[in-house]
Amino acid sequence: MDYYLLVNEGMEETAQQEVKEQFGVRSTLSKQVLEFSSDPIADPSVIRSARRLLVAVGKFSTDAIALPSQFPWQEHFKSDIRFKVEVENVKGQENRVALAKKVAGQLFTIFETKKISAMLELKKPQLLVVVYYNGSDYFVGLDTNINELTARAYRVFPHSGSFKGDLAYFFVRRSMFKKNDKLLIGFCKDGAIPIEAALFSRQEVQAFDPSLQNIIAARKNAQLAGVRDLVKIQKIPLDEVDVKFQKNEFDVLIFHITQKDEDKLNEIYHQAKYVLKAKGKALFIGRERWSPSISDKFILLSQGTVRRGNSAYVFWLLEKKPEKK
Repeated sequence: MDYYLLVNEGMEETAQQEVKEQFGVRSTLSKQVLEFSSDPIADPSVIRSARRLLVAVGKFSTDAIALPSQFPWQEHFKSDIRFKVEVENVKGQENRVALAKKVAGQLFTIFETKKISAMLELKKPQLLVVVYYNGSDYFVGLDTNINELTARAYRVFPHSGSFKGDLAYFFVRRSMFKKNDKLLIGFCKDGAIPIEAALFSRQEVQAFDPSLQNIIAARKNAQLAGVRDLVKIQKIPLDEVDVKFQKNEFDVLIFHITQKDEDKLNEIYHQAKYVLKAKGKALFIGRERWSPSISDKFILLSQGTVRRGNSAYVFWLLEKKPEKK
């Protein structure tokens, strides 16, 4: 079966890696969309980096969409199924409504010829027909999941400065964290990053935050995610990290640095240098307009930007230099 995987801008390569790991197949990458084929059927529940997994109906270079009658519509539109046409990333509400009506009209023409009894349902559909525009092409596909995959049921106690699960997973993978590595997450907030790291690796992950309120929320979320035994979350002030952990203890360190903590960069570098092994990796996540200086104790390996709607995060991947003897 052919699929379209919809992802946030900047996360395409991570999603491509995940598709290969989970389904054992190669994918074709374009902006915010991956195209691939999988047999057996691809399970959306194993995908952590994407917004939607769509059964591919067709790709069109303009909004003059012509749905293919040869698509196996009967396999997906069962008797009296309720569906909705969802148009995404097209500017202007009127344009989105007009395109949705055009696609719905084509669907009902096809259903009539194939004797399919399906009904439009805007509030509680059982199936979405998604039209997604990535700036170049219009991708039409079917989504039985309805809700976006970015939502995580465990985030019952969210932090306003944190982010959804797909971004947390993305940062875990961009840190070059591998199974059997020792990982420490600083300023963990609601626990999204350590939880995604534990779900990915199925091994113990260390995390800390100076706020007791954040610690309580993160522990509750970890419990809901089923990884409370794998995520060790502690209340630790930044300047006491070198007291709580051993020198050269960790392979990977991730810091989500919000604006209020940007002036603590020197202390962050000091603590990172202490707890990281030689050639250990440190991933710093910050706001789009922040441009931190790079410590002479580290090498900048890469940097990038990932976007979600009108929000953007910048990240820097650093490697600790070996200490001179």
